[in-house]
Amino acid sequence: MNNDEIVDVECPNCGNDCEVAASKLPTKVGCPSCRTVFLAEPVGEAKPWYLEPVILGAIAFCGFVLLGFMGYVISDSRSKARKAEVRAIKAQGDSQFELNPREALTAYDTFLKKAQEYRADPVFRSAIQEAQSKKQQLENNLKAELEQEDKEARQREVLALKEKLQSEAQQQEREQEKQEQEELLKVVREKKDERNRLARFEAKVSGGAFLIKKLGNSEIQRGLSIIVLAAELSDGTDLTDAYVKSRKFPETWSSDKQREEILEDREFIDIAKKGFVDSVKTDIDGKYELKLKGGKYVFYSMYTTEFGLVEWLVPVAILSSEDVKLDFSNSNATFILNKGDDD
Repeated sequence: MNNDEIVDVECPNCGNDCEVAASKLPTKVGCPSCRTVFLAEPVGEAKPWYLEPVILGAIAFCGFVLLGFMGYVISDSRSKARKAEVRAIKAQGDSQFELNPREALTAYDTFLKKAQEYRADPVFRSAIQEAQSKKQQLENNLKAELEQEDKEARQREVLALKEKLQSEAQQQEREQEKQEQEELLKVVREKKDERNRLARFEAKVSGGAFLIKKLGNSEIQRGLSIIVLAAELSDGTDLTDAYVKSRKFPETWSSDKQREEILEDREFIDIAKKGFVDSVKTDIDGKYELKLKGGKYVFYSMYTTEFGLVEWLVPVAILSSEDVKLDFSNSNATFILNKGDDD
């Protein structure tokens, strides 16, 4: 716009055009018609007609209406397609009613499930009633067959449940066996570690052997054989338990026959051989001495004459290098059998 040209500005009061030089804008102008004084400002370039607010609003409204209509058309089209699919299921049932009653029954059942959302539609309401009637007719005709299938299905369910329970029980047994094996291996490792730890020690075990007779006199046991056994065999057998289980303890101490039975009992001796570690005999003074590695042992010995029998099974634990004192006497004997008067 040329600043020297004359432009018309509109009076905001009466709408009359007032001439003013463009170079003076903005400026106060007095309207010659109504004498109103107003501020005249430069006028920008005119907007295209299609950018006018009224035009833009009309376009937006038409677009909204068009989108709504298109949405309705699409939704209605999809609804009609779904209805057509559902009606086709019933038509399939009708076509198989005589030819394949089982397939028709399945089709009617599927149709009735899917047609529930259209039950307000009069056409569908009539189709639903017809499908229900035909389904009932087919069920009556196939009642025996359906009952047999239902029975077989329940049997399969029971069998499947039984197999599942058996499988779970077997799995539980396997897990329990695995846990027991792990615990056993842990115990074995711990025992092995303990044996290795104790094997670093060596201690002297010494003592004497003597018996107190009925008259109160003490008798030194010279040449008494003392056998050292591992307290536990490699297979886990506890020798003390094995002794208690295998020895035939008499109810009384009154017969030589009982003494002979003990002397002939080889069961414990055969077990004890597996745990042999060392042996020693008492000297002329009834004393003995030997050295052993750290560990847990049982000391076994037997003294016997025609007048009696004494047996020892004494546990000894060597847990350090300190010397161990162990005497064999009446007080720590495991079993004492004296000759009775009623032989």
